[in-house]
Amino acid sequence: AFQAAKVHEGFNDQALYLALSTDEGKSWSEIQEVVSGGAYAVWGPVLHWDPFYKHLMLFYSQSGDFDQHSEGQSSVGGDIRYIVSKDGKSWSKPIDMLGFKGADGTTVPKVTANKPIVLRKQEPAGYYWLLPFWQTPSSDSDTGKQAAGVLLSMNGGLSWVPYYVPSNEKLIENTLAETRNGSILQFFRTETGHLYESWSHDAGFTWSEAKPSALPNPNSKTFMFTDSSGDQILAYNPTSKGRNPLALAVSKDDGKTFHEFCNVDPHAKSLALEYPTAMQLGNKIYTVFSADHYTGIKLSITELPSEEQVEGLLAKEGCKKDKDCSLNGVCQRGKCECDAGWTGSKCQTFDLVPGEREIGYRNIDDPELGNTSSWGGGGWYD
Repeated sequence: AFQAAKVHEGFNDQALYLALSTDEGKSWSEIQEVVSGGAYAVWGPVLHWDPFYKHLMLFYSQSGDFDQHSEGQSSVGGDIRYIVSKDGKSWSKPIDMLGFKGADGTTVPKVTANKPIVLRKQEPAGYYWLLPFWQTPSSDSDTGKQAAGVLLSMNGGLSWVPYYVPSNEKLIENTLAETRNGSILQFFRTETGHLYESWSHDAGFTWSEAKPSALPNPNSKTFMFTDSSGDQILAYNPTSKGRNPLALAVSKDDGKTFHEFCNVDPHAKSLALEYPTAMQLGNKIYTVFSADHYTGIKLSITELPSEEQVEGLLAKEGCKKDKDCSLNGVCQRGKCECDAGWTGSKCQTFDLVPGEREIGYRNIDDPELGNTSSWGGGGWYD
């Protein structure tokens, strides 16, 4: 599924289109218009297969007269909706999920870009769904703030409630993955040169404050999923400037570190390889992405990284002597074995569970003390 407009992104004729393949991407059906533009643009198509009801779901954002950018153009986002289909050809009427006007009365366009996840570690299995979304004010009249988070469903996608990630940074086009222990990692596109990350340890109800990750980001969309072995696979531009190359990276330690193992289009002359979406089929990764907006849509098929390949990556990125491990570990067979309390390929990062925003010695809106907090505390060894 993809969005397209005749002239430029955001024109009101921008519609959502779909093509189907029944032979693992070798051939494709004729392109079908699924949600038409015309009056107002539609944005961010996200396909999801629901194995319980055995139907396709297409999530998207619908602009309206509330967020017109200029004559004939819409601002990004609007109401988040979805439609369903049994065969990918005929579709239901739209079902509203989260409106431009929120339950609290504030107004701000909402946007989707990446797939939902169905939690495997949360009981009852298959009932907890998380759909990443963000919201961006498009005019001075919008009363809602810039924010990002998830729409959470506890009944298999029948109803949804938004939960936000605390941050003062502009976070957009977020992507999610569940790790082996049930924690959920969320990455965000930013303008800072780095992906930001946030963690949830309670099925998406609360999130740690978003912080810069170790991964670069040239203000571009990424996509992440958990493969059948429990590893996280990330499709991203491994640079802080420019959207070429486009690479795949794997995490073997539940999202703490990622190791690049594939350039999905190494001979591309395009200036931009962008907007990836990936999935696993058998022992292969299928990555769909755009080239220069106008060149078209490409499909890359990549083997899942083998254990030997990952070991080679770790050795290449690893160490030769103990000093390479930041004095926080020892070098064993080309890999840093970190002391307790440290993590990372060079033992350069504190191995801490993300803290909760509201814990610690602090008062917020206390009627007597106002807003106060502690500072300058030292660490203790127990």
